[in-house]
Amino acid sequence: GEAFRGSIGQADPAHSSGMPFDGKSNASSRIWVGNADLPSLGEEVGAGFFLNRFLYLFGEELPKLQPCLRAWSFLLPPTGKERYVIGKNAYGSLLVIEDPNVHEELPVVGLLDTTTVEYWTEPDLVFPNLLGWWMPRKKLPNFFKTELYDKWAAKSKEPLEVDEILGMTVPLSLGGTWNAKNFEVRDIVEYY
Repeated sequence: GEAFRGSIGQADPAHSSGMPFDGKSNASSRIWVGNADLPSLGEEVGAGFFLNRFLYLFGEELPKLQPCLRAWSFLLPPTGKERYVIGKNAYGSLLVIEDPNVHEELPVVGLLDTTTVEYWTEPDLVFPNLLGWWMPRKKLPNFFKTELYDKWAAKSKEPLEVDEILGMTVPLSLGGTWNAKNFEVRDIVEYY
């Protein structure tokens, strides 16, 4: 949790956890929920908005984003695994955890990237590594590109809510560019 907090900071505003862990099935679940012998990583990391509301991570409003997985299911490998949204950035790209409660397996995390219209993951992108390495080092492709958002947020009178994004009108994979004219505030479920 220390590496995460040092890089990503504290949740502001903070929300209750909305993680789909049962607290007993596997190491990730037990670490997140904690117990009498193990402090809760979920409490240490926190849940809610991070980086000036650029990210919404691990929070109680995540179930609102589940319809996005169904809408873009054509990008997801047909593995038969249960998938849950565990976070999003301001552009609508989603962090997705696969089979979070399968006994004794570390759940894989993927990135459903709206800017490139692809689903991306790596074999070592499992939940503990997401918090301890991938996020603190900001190694997720396109997920931490805050420059455009920062300019928008400085001018905007209202922050983005959990169900709102700065959606690309033309994705990068179809010739779109990273400029303000190619982004607009959208409802995330409608965008998907």
